[in-house]
Amino acid sequence: MTLNERVAQYLAACPPAVSGQNGSGQTFFVACQLTNGFGLSESEALSYMQLYNQRCSPPWSEKEIEHKVQDAAASNKHEKPRGHLIGNGTDGKFHKNDLVYKRPSASSHPPNSPGNNGKQPHHIVNPTLTSDVPLPMTTPTSAFLMAAFKPDEGVSISRVAVDNDGKGFPLDPNQVIPRDELISKLDAVGGDPNALFACELGAWVRVNPMIPAGTCDKDVTAHRHVLVEFDEGDMRQQWQSILQSGVPCTAILTSGKRSVHAWIRVDATDAKQFSERVQEVYDYFIPLGADEKNKNASRYSRLPGMKRGDKMQELLAVNIGARTFEQWQIDKAAAGIGKHITIAELLSFVPGSDSNSVLGNRFLCLGYACVIVGPTGIGKSSLALQAAIHWALNGDVCGISPTFKPLKSLFIQAENDVGDMAEMLQGILLGTGLISERHPENNAIIAKTLEENLIIVRDQSHTGIEFAAAVRKLIDKHKPDLVWIDPLLSFYGDDINDQKACGTFTRHYLNPISEATGVIWMILHHTGKPMKDAKSVTKNWTAADFAYQGIGSSELSNWARAIISIVRLSDNTFRIALAKRGLRAGAKTISGEPTINIYMAHGDNHICWKQIENPEENPEENSRDGGRPSVIDKIAASNLFSFLSSCKPEGEGLNEISNRLEIFLATTKIDISISTSKRVIPLLVANGKLTKNPSLLYVKGPNS
Repeated sequence: MTLNERVAQYLAACPPAVSGQNGSGQTFFVACQLTNGFGLSESEALSYMQLYNQRCSPPWSEKEIEHKVQDAAASNKHEKPRGHLIGNGTDGKFHKNDLVYKRPSASSHPPNSPGNNGKQPHHIVNPTLTSDVPLPMTTPTSAFLMAAFKPDEGVSISRVAVDNDGKGFPLDPNQVIPRDELISKLDAVGGDPNALFACELGAWVRVNPMIPAGTCDKDVTAHRHVLVEFDEGDMRQQWQSILQSGVPCTAILTSGKRSVHAWIRVDATDAKQFSERVQEVYDYFIPLGADEKNKNASRYSRLPGMKRGDKMQELLAVNIGARTFEQWQIDKAAAGIGKHITIAELLSFVPGSDSNSVLGNRFLCLGYACVIVGPTGIGKSSLALQAAIHWALNGDVCGISPTFKPLKSLFIQAENDVGDMAEMLQGILLGTGLISERHPENNAIIAKTLEENLIIVRDQSHTGIEFAAAVRKLIDKHKPDLVWIDPLLSFYGDDINDQKACGTFTRHYLNPISEATGVIWMILHHTGKPMKDAKSVTKNWTAADFAYQGIGSSELSNWARAIISIVRLSDNTFRIALAKRGLRAGAKTISGEPTINIYMAHGDNHICWKQIENPEENPEENSRDGGRPSVIDKIAASNLFSFLSSCKPEGEGLNEISNRLEIFLATTKIDISISTSKRVIPLLVANGKLTKNPSLLYVKGPNS
């Protein structure tokens, strides 16, 4: 049984996640089993999670599923080793524990650095932390005291009362009890703090140890914690904010009402450093809705385990997040600098199942860019629109097709009015046969699909950073896969020859948008003025030679993942060179051969493009005076010993061996095009210098 079959079998056996039945925990559990149990990469796991999500009730959003997978892949709290499920399921069954999430059990006496003088390792009571608020811990008060205080430190606890204005105040502000004495008293009453501090309104505890009878900041003996609680959001959102921050938390507890309290460990050496670190913590949490009134060192929080009316002040977790405040500072500073790619992720990557692939075989992936370059007036806009239409319908353009699904395009253009766009759209649909009078029922379906998957916007006023801001709003509204910018210079707003300006537009304005949304930029750009005798100069160029044909700084070509160059061969025929990553596009000739050079012409009766056979080589190259042998015949008959000797034993495809022949001949002062070298190969097979192996790849022949 293959790994894919095992994973499919596993997902089929897993119960769906159901809202109200700890669906979040079950969904995260399945994500952990895929990334850890089966050792899948994030992209592989995401593909399977999207299938599993179809059975969830209700289904999660795409972003929520992505977060589940990312959190699962990043977790280092798995109880079993990576890959432990790979060998399971061969009998068609999985153990129930491998299928259903169970909440973790809680320990009442966890080892902890404040309580054991730092001799025990960092510990997390709830090892499987999900976005759901976890179940409260058992015997929470003793566990909390051991986590937050050292043996001889004074713990300030007071019952709560309210004045006539309904404002709470402490009944026992001077009560300070040594930690171990307090734990002994709790043990004597079965661990229930309500037996010691009975109060209908609950009890408070100061966030730091105090001197005997201490009541204010100057009486604090260790500036260890700052309290963060929230005025906004529900408890689940508050829990997520703390968890995702990575901040070092000695304890997380509930107020007995609607807020979560986090005891954040700052470990300041004195009051001055405490104030600085507290401000750093609040700078992070205030935008998330934290209450700013809790910054002082002697601040009261809620004592876990105490009843507050008919509710309970609960302890959710101890010692989560970074090990130290300094480590959190480092992690926070590095958080916005790229994404860490692990070696395990690279080793487990399966290209064929990469969910980030959008066009071809990873020719274009989520968040990247393609620049389409060509002379002015040749019909770049109609070619781009034709591609957008076919991909919106999940079709292909000369073999280049969507990887997994139909693609939605946002087409932003400046040079064509409604009439121009209407003529192009209608011409493409009629000229390519997508709609016809003979099948009116299909016409309505296609129109409806295009209405959903093709958004056309004309903008003649935004440039530079203003354009970036405007296009982000359009992306948020329409959620496209591809964003076409036609043409670049209408929206660029700066000197295209300035490398710094070009880098600012591409890397500072566009990249943050594509990284955040996953859109692919499809940018139409102009070549410079035609060079003298351009046809002769570019005759023998390979596709890669056209990568830098766009006007302006080379930064544009360096930035883009893919470059497509349109070269005019005659008034109505064009070579479309896939100049960068072209072999990944999946393009094919009319006869079905893989290619990085597509030949096209304008439609005969409509505004559209059609693929054509490769134009004939110059007759002068193929036949000389008096019918003397052509260049191709001469090459095939010449001594190619060095070239043939370097043929790979495992064989080479037509593109690879033709390209190698072209390079080899260049060393002998024979300059031919890649298309000409391809025409030599069959002659070499005919005279026995090359042959094809069982895999239909070219290898040395018997006469080599």
